[in-house]
Amino acid sequence: MIIPTFRRAGKVTTLKAVSHAALCVTASEESDYRRHYPDVEIIVHPDTVLGYSPKAQWILDRYPNCFLLDDDQPFMVRKYIGTGDARSQKIDPDTAYDIIQQTAATAKEMGAYLFGFSSVPNPVTYHGFKIFRFTGFIVGGACGYLEGGGLYFDCSFTAVSDFWMALYNAYTNRFCFVDERYCVSGDSKAQTFESLGGIASLRTQETERRDFERLKAYFGKAVDRKSNGPDTIRKMRNPYEKTIHLPY
Repeated sequence: MIIPTFRRAGKVTTLKAVSHAALCVTASEESDYRRHYPDVEIIVHPDTVLGYSPKAQWILDRYPNCFLLDDDQPFMVRKYIGTGDARSQKIDPDTAYDIIQQTAATAKEMGAYLFGFSSVPNPVTYHGFKIFRFTGFIVGGACGYLEGGGLYFDCSFTAVSDFWMALYNAYTNRFCFVDERYCVSGDSKAQTFESLGGIASLRTQETERRDFERLKAYFGKAVDRKSNGPDTIRKMRNPYEKTIHLPY
């Protein structure tokens, strides 16, 4: 479990969501992070590694079997509990760690190289007869990678690393493993382009447009713009939000 983080020393919430996670930080920020998190493993990379995709690739080169987590995740939830029992819905950090490890073991046994969980914590989106998924998108804020599948991050992208990885994995390996019973919940109060540190330091409307056009150039009609419909759970936050359509 590795948490790539940038300019958020003292503000990493994910350490309370999942046990035994390490922080991956720039060399210039090492002392600041160590001061705030003296009991946490710190992985240090050169300051020249800037941006999420280059950082994630740097990690993948050294830890080919890993689970990457955004630094602003408050907890993991059980989607199948429903909204009536919030305390039961939230999962304690040790159990969250065990769930991730077991999911990785299942993915490895079935021959998948990319694995993860639901990207939406709202139990309204949960289907009791479809608890596992084998194609589609996995949110990069809580995503696992196993060696042998030829996966890599295209470092020319600014903020669509998870879309790139989902599409490239589909092209290369055809399937992934997603356990829809759980979701590592992101900070619903943090708005795109508004949070401090992390990828927000580099993301703009222009980089979103450029990333979308590059994804289209690579994967064609498998990539499309998302639109707000009557059944949309979360409204769009920028005009270049994406969705993917795989042919299998």
